[in-house]
Amino acid sequence: MRFKQTKNDYGYKTYSANVKNTTDFSFKSFSVNVKLLNANKTVIDTQPIFINDWDKGQTNRFEFTTNKRFSNYNIVKDLVD
Repeated sequence: MRFKQTKNDYGYKTYSANVKNTTDFSFKSFSVNVKLLNANKTVIDTQPIFINDWDKGQTNRFEFTTNKRFSNYNIVKDLVD
């Protein structure tokens, strides 16, 4: 999943990625945490993303907003139901 900046409002930037559920499962709840990293690979912020009622084959927009400057990010599974 690759996030791209989609907005820049008053110092807060929004990042989005369209993600398709390519599994054979539908999810009642699905969440991930996006860990924002600086150049030294230190976590400087964590942004949660929640998706409800994600059917197999469906595409959803994953999105987060931050005012932190980051060099990279890691996506960590949080909850799958």
